[in-house]
Amino acid sequence: MTDRKEKCRKCNTELKTAPGIGEYCPNEKCEVIDNVGSKEVSVEELAELIWKIEGFNKNEVSPGYVNWVQELAQAILDKYEVKEKDNK
Repeated sequence: MTDRKEKCRKCNTELKTAPGIGEYCPNEKCEVIDNVGSKEVSVEELAELIWKIEGFNKNEVSPGYVNWVQELAQAILDKYEVKEKDNK
């Protein structure tokens, strides 16, 4: 049995593994987001990551901004063709 290496779903580069991070695409020209293994992610999970990166508490901003972050998360999932997880 051979040890098959996973490849980036966007550029087909062989993935690398880093402790504490997991698999990532080492190709600097590839714009694939994390989750290179095509694992499912929900809009809510991605939106939470955006909140964390921006340093805002979604309970302390206007509802319009909350909606914008949700729309941004959906646009990212659509652009990078990440399969959305069904949280139902």
